[in-house]
Amino acid sequence: MIPLILSLLLGCDEEPLSCTQIGCLSELVVVVQGPDDVSEVSGMLTVGGQDFVVDCEGTSDPALSCEGSRLVLALADGLGGGEVRWTLSSDGRDSGGGGGGYAGEGTVTPDWQVSQPNGEDCPPTCYTGEITVELLGTP
Repeated sequence: MIPLILSLLLGCDEEPLSCTQIGCLSELVVVVQGPDDVSEVSGMLTVGGQDFVVDCEGTSDPALSCEGSRLVLALADGLGGGEVRWTLSSDGRDSGGGGGGYAGEGTVTPDWQVSQPNGEDCPPTCYTGEITVELLGTP
């Protein structure tokens, strides 16, 4: 009985964790560059082990928006903070070198900005990052 009373009394000094419900969005911005203007970007982005199809002239992943040579990828909770793998091409050239455009691939870790609007001990944790990728080839 005494240990139970002591444990209850000792626990009284601790306030329960109270988190607000402020949300945030995670996103990755990919700036695609080439020797000339880059358009019709297609390929694959991998973030946090999840693949995202890039097809700016067709049906891309719903989380992706294409704004010219700038791709904006909305990330689900838990994605971000790590490396990004990319395989992209432009103007009909595939990453194997066929066609008449630009292509490239690589792995990079963005300088992720971390946001925890409800505090360190409360969810969510959101990440915002930007990378610039260079596509090579002969137009």
